Amino acid sequence: MNNLKLFKIVTLLSLLLAANVSFANGVLKGRVIDNEQHPLPAATVIVVGSENNVTIADNEGYYTLTQIPNGEQEIKISYLGFANQTIKVTINENQTTELNVTMQPDDVLLDGVEVSGRISDRAKALNVQKENLQVSNVVSSDQVDRFPDANIGDALKRLPSINVQYDQGEARFVNIRGTSAEYANVTINGSQMASAEGETRAAQFDLIPSDMIKTIEVDKVTTPDMDGDAIGGAVNLVTRGNPTDQSFFISLGTGYNQISGKATLKGSAIYANRFMDGKLGMTLSASVYDNPGGSDNHEVEWAYDEKDVDNDGSTDDLFAKEIQIRQYYVERLRQSYSASFDYKFNADNKIELKAIYNDRKDWENRYRTIEKYKDSKDKWYVTKEVKAGVEDNKYARLEHQRLYDISLKGEHQIGKSELKWKVSTKGASEKRPNERYLAYEGKVSNDDVTLDLSSTKEPMLTATDAIQQQIETFSADFYDFDELTEEEKETTEKDYSGKIDFKMPLMSGDFSNKIKIGAKVKYKDKDRNNDFYNYTPLDKNAFNANSFASANIKNQTRDGFMSGDYTNGDFVSKEYVGDLDLDNKTLFQKDQVPEELAENYNATEMVSAAYLRFDQKLGEQFDAMVGVRFEQTHNEYEGMIYDNSYVEDDDDTNDDLALQSTGTKTKDYLNVLPSILLRYRPIKNFNVKASFTQTIARPRYFDLVPFQAIEHDGSELNLEMGNPDLEATTSSNFDLMAEYFLPNIGVLSGGVFYKDINDIIIDKTLKDQTINGQEYHKVEQRVNGGDGILVGFELAYQQQLTFLPGFLKQMSAYVNYTHNYSEINNFEYDGREDEKLSMPGTPENTLNASLMYDNDKISTSISYNFAGSFIDDFGDEAMEDRYYDKVNYLDFNFDWRFYKGMTFSASINNILNQPLRYYQNDKNYTMQAEYYGTTFSCGLKYKF
Repeated sequence: MNNLKLFKIVTLLSLLLAANVSFANGVLKGRVIDNEQHPLPAATVIVVGSENNVTIADNEGYYTLTQIPNGEQEIKISYLGFANQTIKVTINENQTTELNVTMQPDDVLLDGVEVSGRISDRAKALNVQKENLQVSNVVSSDQVDRFPDANIGDALKRLPSINVQYDQGEARFVNIRGTSAEYANVTINGSQMASAEGETRAAQFDLIPSDMIKTIEVDKVTTPDMDGDAIGGAVNLVTRGNPTDQSFFISLGTGYNQISGKATLKGSAIYANRFMDGKLGMTLSASVYDNPGGSDNHEVEWAYDEKDVDNDGSTDDLFAKEIQIRQYYVERLRQSYSASFDYKFNADNKIELKAIYNDRKDWENRYRTIEKYKDSKDKWYVTKEVKAGVEDNKYARLEHQRLYDISLKGEHQIGKSELKWKVSTKGASEKRPNERYLAYEGKVSNDDVTLDLSSTKEPMLTATDAIQQQIETFSADFYDFDELTEEEKETTEKDYSGKIDFKMPLMSGDFSNKIKIGAKVKYKDKDRNNDFYNYTPLDKNAFNANSFASANIKNQTRDGFMSGDYTNGDFVSKEYVGDLDLDNKTLFQKDQVPEELAENYNATEMVSAAYLRFDQKLGEQFDAMVGVRFEQTHNEYEGMIYDNSYVEDDDDTNDDLALQSTGTKTKDYLNVLPSILLRYRPIKNFNVKASFTQTIARPRYFDLVPFQAIEHDGSELNLEMGNPDLEATTSSNFDLMAEYFLPNIGVLSGGVFYKDINDIIIDKTLKDQTINGQEYHKVEQRVNGGDGILVGFELAYQQQLTFLPGFLKQMSAYVNYTHNYSEINNFEYDGREDEKLSMPGTPENTLNASLMYDNDKISTSISYNFAGSFIDDFGDEAMEDRYYDKVNYLDFNFDWRFYKGMTFSASINNILNQPLRYYQNDKNYTMQAEYYGTTFSCGLKYKF
């Protein structure tokens, strides 16, 4: 079966079925909203007297009921936290009747507590969780707004079983249920999010600001009509759309960054309205965030002490072979714009166009001191390196990432059946133009310095006053030119997809059921095209004289440096590096570095999918779903082969042979992914959910590139290579969850999960291998390195504390805890097969706790987030394993609604000044510690 047959077959079957469907009785459609004209997702709509003829509204509040008997019927609408409504409506045979419903808060249910907008939004999120067949969590925009979260990743970290990894003070990658970030499927409005990264499939959450998303849906259990590549779970980011009436919102704010000492600026605006007698809806949104920040950082490389370098009388201890002191200054400008248009032709037909564009620019300067011990020379080498860019890029390295997503979808009621279709185009890119590095190096005898390991978290190289002065002061007396480079980086991805879904009810009554079939095609084209040049001054003396001129030197020791008692000292200025005329052939010799081009590649990927889903009610208390999804994958990858022997020989005519194309390598495979989901409701508002699903995770992009990097190192020959034959990682998932929804807008839930994961992909190093007739001393490659299990449980409690006296009844509590355990079996790593190892990305414990207060004027919250340490990457031996350290975050947010539609907002982020920290094998041996400081912000919001 070729790659498009699945899609064609299901499409044809859907259209044939749709063409032959006739009405059975009547159809009722409409929308459920609250008293502020906001949609109520997952509202329950029931035909009274036929309680098994029930439907659940979608995330925009739209619902459809079919097979309703003709004549006058009573329709009951219920919603957690709102008063039930019963409405009479007349149903006509072979017709669709519209009924729109406005719900009112249930004051009795809430014991007299006024339902603010924030409480109402929590009720919406809980209703979706309650009515979903699968295990899920939902975060609404107003819930996001109550925490001081700059991007979507920061908001997600507050959900059960989720932890995040940081970059420059913001959450970038998200881990769900103790799995790697690459095991999560991230979509925007249901379409898989494009990636600006050239290496990984993991979605970058710091590209999208939190104020651009209406709802975040996290499904920890997938269904057949969802993409199958979601071992950890699926995250769907829903942008704003489908307004009920006119609304306008604007927010302006500022803040203070502790590292840069500069002000942050942010603003957002939303306008929505309906036109043409309500047929046409429009929503426009924009967000801008400018944060001049940075970080204080030190990094360490540890090795076994073979020469007693630290003079402690031992040669078998770890010693700090390399210490780096890094000062970062980063300005992050993030812009996001979205638009949504929906048009309703009639009760049975509507279409919707959604688009979002995200643009993030990071201007980064890095001043790095590297202190490295070289065994062969028994000396410490000290390097001063500056990362900068040209004047047009503010003399900084510019990382410019873009992400866009455009989709058009239609929904059509055909008799009692529903046909949906969707086409989308999306893309992402990353450009780093004119990225420049200038490095100077000096050296000092091991006898003149002392390696202080009294704190292995902050090891330090100390020296006599005279030597220390030389190290800190950038002058020709100690430093000499080492390297000057410029690099151009560009990664692009373009995605196209189309899908069709057909749903038809079969039986009604106590044992009602429905069938859903569909197909989807996704096509991806990904390119990485980097270029790298090395520059040698033709007049080294003149170049050094300019570099060491006092006008071109600046001290980069920041007062209050947080990452240890380190001194960075003097560096050449970013302006000096950026203004160098590198294309002037009378000043510099320009040489392309083919080794850096070896990681360029072109890749295409097509995934064709088809599914069958069957939902069956088993009386009033049981619901079941069985289904299967088929995903056919076709890959085409082309990379480069680099051989440094052609560069190092004396014959310049052979340089072109150093870099050659691999040609195109292809791979095809089919995954069959069955699933079974069950739900039991023994009493009202109590769910027990159980499921079995199978999911996959495709290999990272660059892992599949058939590249080779051949290095001749003296008498040794080493090889680093890609692996186009990698198998996708697969997982069998078992879940059991119990949820009790409390009457005063709350939930108490607990559950267990188990994942049996096969073909985990790891980095593997082999010694003395023969490949294609050539002997290599060392071969490095990504391989399917074993299987694993992951088991865990999660507990969650959320409630409006109406049982407290007086004003305290306006308080809410939110707590969740997750425990994970994982291990790898059949680990295929020489010398480590018998070790007990956990899977990368699995923290043993995560905890979230929030205390909130809401009344008609004030909303405030304090929130705490904890995630335990976990292994991030394996080394050749346990001593080389890298761990992501535990984190403790404390944040505070305050809103004061002081006038009609006007709100003053203030927040404090990272109160505990939690660093990003990696350690090597043992928590006391720091590999990286990066501090961002505490940030403060405040602003005004206006809404009408």
